[in-house]
Amino acid sequence: MICFRPGFNSPTNKGYYIALRYNDTASRYEWDSDTPLSSAWNNWNRGSNSTTYQCVLAEPDEDWRWESVECDDDKYAICEYGLRKFY
Repeated sequence: MICFRPGFNSPTNKGYYIALRYNDTASRYEWDSDTPLSSAWNNWNRGSNSTTYQCVLAEPDEDWRWESVECDDDKYAICEYGLRKFY
């Protein structure tokens, strides 16, 4: 899960790409790991989960709600690193 801390904004406040895209073949949103977006939890801005655009932004000005957008806009990205358990 990707978490955001309050007050953390992009330098442009225009949003960050997250690793979520619409898969036309499967007709669903999927994470980069090919895991389908769970219907139990999502963070869409009202009316923003359109399948017109394939990429998804987290919008800092909208309480980090998600917005579907074109994939060719210049934006920052939030990436997830693998976690390691240390004993």
